[in-house]
Amino acid sequence: MVPVDVERARAHARRVLESDAFAKAPSLRRLLAYVVDETFAGRADALKEYTIGVEVFGRGESFDPRADTIVRVQARRLRAKLEQYYAIEGHADGLAIHVPTGGYLPRFREAPRSAAATADGQRAGTLPIPLPPADDPAAPPTARRAASVPVPRTALLGRDADIATTLAALRAGSSRLLTLSGPGGSGKTQLALHVAAEAAADFPGGVHFVGLGSVTAAADVGPALAQALGLSRIERGSVDEALRAHVRVTLRARTLLVLDNFEQLLGAAPLLVALIESTAALTVLVTSRAVLRVSGEQCIPVPPLPVPDMARLPPPAVLAHNPAVALFVRQAAARQPDFALTADNASAIAEICVRLDGLPLAIELAAARVRILAPTQILTRLERRLALLVGGGRDLPVRQQTLRQAIDWSHELLSDAERRLFRRLAVFAGSCTLEGAEAVCNARQDPDLSVMDGMSSLVDKSLIHHVDAAPSEPRFAMLETVREYALEQLAASGESPVTRRAHAAYCIVLAEEGLGPRSAAQREDWLASCQREHDNHRAALDHLISTGDAEWALRLALALSDYWDRRDHRLEGFARFQALLRLPALAARTKARATAVAFASLLAPVLEATSGAQEALAIYRELGDLRGVVGQLNNLGVNHRFSGDYAGARAWLEESVRTCRQLGDRAAVASALSNLADVRRRQGHYAEARAALVEAHDLFEQTGHALGRGWSLNHLGDVARAAGDLADAREHYRRGADVFRALGDVMGVARSAVDLGHLACEEGDVAAAYALFADALERFAGVNHRLGIAIALEAFACAAVAAGDLDRSLTLAGAAATVRRGVGASAAGAHDQGTRLDPRVADLWVLDAPAAVARREAGAMMSLEQAVAYARRSALRALED
Repeated sequence: MVPVDVERARAHARRVLESDAFAKAPSLRRLLAYVVDETFAGRADALKEYTIGVEVFGRGESFDPRADTIVRVQARRLRAKLEQYYAIEGHADGLAIHVPTGGYLPRFREAPRSAAATADGQRAGTLPIPLPPADDPAAPPTARRAASVPVPRTALLGRDADIATTLAALRAGSSRLLTLSGPGGSGKTQLALHVAAEAAADFPGGVHFVGLGSVTAAADVGPALAQALGLSRIERGSVDEALRAHVRVTLRARTLLVLDNFEQLLGAAPLLVALIESTAALTVLVTSRAVLRVSGEQCIPVPPLPVPDMARLPPPAVLAHNPAVALFVRQAAARQPDFALTADNASAIAEICVRLDGLPLAIELAAARVRILAPTQILTRLERRLALLVGGGRDLPVRQQTLRQAIDWSHELLSDAERRLFRRLAVFAGSCTLEGAEAVCNARQDPDLSVMDGMSSLVDKSLIHHVDAAPSEPRFAMLETVREYALEQLAASGESPVTRRAHAAYCIVLAEEGLGPRSAAQREDWLASCQREHDNHRAALDHLISTGDAEWALRLALALSDYWDRRDHRLEGFARFQALLRLPALAARTKARATAVAFASLLAPVLEATSGAQEALAIYRELGDLRGVVGQLNNLGVNHRFSGDYAGARAWLEESVRTCRQLGDRAAVASALSNLADVRRRQGHYAEARAALVEAHDLFEQTGHALGRGWSLNHLGDVARAAGDLADAREHYRRGADVFRALGDVMGVARSAVDLGHLACEEGDVAAAYALFADALERFAGVNHRLGIAIALEAFACAAVAAGDLDRSLTLAGAAATVRRGVGASAAGAHDQGTRLDPRVADLWVLDAPAAVARREAGAMMSLEQAVAYARRSALRALED
């Protein structure tokens, strides 16, 4: 409905159409201009899907909206583009254009932030809070976190009603736990992805997608959700308790969590209920073959696609609009480009879809056969196989039987060698490379098994598919339903034990590539490889633990410990070490147990870390293993330093230095001295700290440990800065940076830039400080080091204070606090773990003025990506000034 003030509405529409958002989207600009003009002209009857398709998108008089969804797709894009405009360019506009779902008649509404709302706030005794700068992505009320949802690969056929039903349930908010339930292969995941994309504007707190297909134990759901929601370390209590506290503190705007493939994890359903009860901001959308059966759950069934009525089969032109038939034709044409629905094959295709009960996965598998079989031949083979279902397993739903039979039929079309490859590939969780498939699936070098040819054949037959990866390393995966079938075949063949052991051996080889001396670039490549193989490493380790293979399990866990630590999988790594330590083979007080306990303590929350290090220390002392003793003395010193007990930390580290000297290991002495010097500096004993670092530097130089030498120079800069000698601090920071740069060590170069930037800030050169902090942020973000990003954000906050922009400083400090909380690091204002938060910024955390609270909360609500972007704009703005 057009508002009374038509001229005001026209002016607003022109402003929207001339905005940057629509300047870059000409098709959406045409669509918006058309529906607005027709509305102002009083021709609402022209806003029909057919008319829009012809007039706006030039589809011609033969345009059929039932088959061609161009208008609906563009309308969805238009709604999203309007959301983008009001979030960025038009957040202060007095009007807002709304195009309702399911229609094309635009409505002009007063913007939510009205004068009445401001007046109400004043009457309630609060002062109006000034809006953040226009470039602030956290500006209420339209700000939202960036979504982390995979983009659907293809259009969704025949699911408009299902999408609308699910969206309506999400928007109504009557239930905040929705389950999309249906048989395997019914398309639940794709439906969830499309719903999540449509619903993004309704969840300003963000949309997070978590695939659980490779998670097999309910106990692992908590760590998986913690990783998705940015919680990677806890100080005390269980993971579930920490996760509940985390969402209660961090989720303030409506947030959607999409959990895919939950059917094997029903024991974790109470955790979802607990999370929802912890905060009113959280809504959970689950896909599962089984309902969760918990209080508050709303179940939305995902039925198969509609199929044709064989008794009244329409002509091909009409039949093509049936979703099941359209899916078959689309998939067949993808494999045979000249394939089309014709009068000759229409009946057979319709019958195939009916026989497969409209299950999308079954239809896709059947359509893949068009390269070697005509539709009538496919139907003949399919009919013979489906006849075997009579009297089959009564414990399976009928549609699951149908899907199983479709997969079985595709499986029987494989050669013997391809069948062996197919079932052995099932041990890979997530995805694999061709190299991995060759190492695991043909370990015995069967002469008739060509893995490369076999993989190509399985891709063609839709039993495996390509997944997104670097062009230089294609990866392959199975749909989970297909993988379940392949695992059954593997178990029946008797090859499961040997194949799983080959898989574990391959994972150990990949993981142990990270051991030993490696350059910084090689280290990053290895970490990236571990991230890609994460699901495989998890599956291999779980298998080794479940079979009691402590030796191999410990090897794999030790090799992965650095990856777990550097890539924020500490909770998962700690849980795996705990399971490993419960094995009988590691019950005795042996070196193996001490090693496992020691590495577990490096990933553990603070209390468990201290007790674990003490247990390992006791065992090493019993065994007379001085090297083990040194490591645990160092760990205990570091733990006490992090907890602020500098006296205790100094005692442990001084003993560590003495033991290292007893060993005669100069590199170990240097490392221990570096840690001890850090504690002495924090205690204000600068001369002692400097002497320890000078000795450490010389020892690192003698032993050829260049990275250690670089850090000792950097720490000497810390001591000089703490003592007030800024010139000496700059000299040592620069010398350390030169070492890091020569080594290609990203972390060292970034940290040196932060330190030099703080010196520039203290000397009043804010422009130089911003440039250095921007360089550090880019390096930390490039390797996704979240604690480093938090340190850089705090540095930007200091620069903002120095520039007199306290609002921007508060926003940055709030964002940094959220990032720190996610990695379990110290809170804002603390000075361990390397923070350089300016005291003036730290002091502002105690202010309770509404404006200060609003700025901090605006920063705290930013996603990591938004915070980084905001800091970058801060630097550009400062450098331009």
